[in-house]
Amino acid sequence: MKLTFFIAIIFTLFSSCKKSQLFTNATLVGKWKLTEVFYGYFNGGDFKWHNYQQDKKINFSLNDNYEEIEMYNGTEHKCVGTYNIQQNSIITFNTSCGTTPYDLKLSEQTTTNIIIDAQVIEGTIRYKYVAIP
Repeated sequence: MKLTFFIAIIFTLFSSCKKSQLFTNATLVGKWKLTEVFYGYFNGGDFKWHNYQQDKKINFSLNDNYEEIEMYNGTEHKCVGTYNIQQNSIITFNTSCGTTPYDLKLSEQTTTNIIIDAQVIEGTIRYKYVAIP
């Protein structure tokens, strides 16, 4: 009886632990389109996902390069550079659109979407990207 109880306790402890997902540069490879944004507290946020109104895509390549293209007001804006995912799921970007590297957090990923978080003064802004075939 004690052994059964002990095994049940151990099973419960291990099954309730959430495994952290290990992200690598290779897991991001592909083309992604920004579809939704979650603002949280930012800009008087309402804590809901909102459809992203512009056309924004990002392409992560095998050689650790990336290309980000956004269309707004009929004009294409493009940033290129390199990326690297740290062990703590932080993506460091070196970009042509800025003079210093910046970090974002890869918080979720499946085969069809990724969620990337940006830490701002008011909290976290979340960006949901969908895979482009």
